[in-house]
Amino acid sequence: MFAVRFHAFHSMLLTAFWAATALALWVIEESAPWFLGTIAGEARFAWDFGFLFVWGSLIVAAYRGIPLVIVPPLHRLAGQLARRPA
Repeated sequence: MFAVRFHAFHSMLLTAFWAATALALWVIEESAPWFLGTIAGEARFAWDFGFLFVWGSLIVAAYRGIPLVIVPPLHRLAGQLARRPA
């Protein structure tokens, strides 16, 4: 049961981290001058593909039962949240 809760929390935290960063890059893209906006747009595009790769890696690791640490603070927080009683 711990593993299911851990992977659920890990996925939610990683998705929230991705969304916050993507939103910040989008705001920069829309509000910055054209050159910086273009760079922020390309960075957001790369960030999105990187997230999909990391998320897919975590799905495979969860299926195989392998502990995979991508972002250590999120990993520790997910472990703490999964251990708390419901």
